[in-house]
Amino acid sequence: MEAPRQVMQRMAGQSQQPVMLLALDILYSSSGAPRAGEWLRSTPLVAFTDEMYFRTQHTDYVLVGSGRRLALQLSTVLQLFSSEQDGH
Repeated sequence: MEAPRQVMQRMAGQSQQPVMLLALDILYSSSGAPRAGEWLRSTPLVAFTDEMYFRTQHTDYVLVGSGRRLALQLSTVLQLFSSEQDGH
């Protein structure tokens, strides 16, 4: 994610990295939400290990499949937050 320096410094101060996960097809969720087949957007990355474990402040994700990385502007990422709240 590309963001202003102030945002990046604030994230670093919270041990977060400017990386988020957008999963379009959930296979399994131990918490029950989201359910299999749904999508999710994570909070910022805290740690990424063994090329498959994506950890945020409150959740651990196991990545399966090849996936892909995209660099997005902060404004685009914020649209994902707002569209989720609006029910789109």
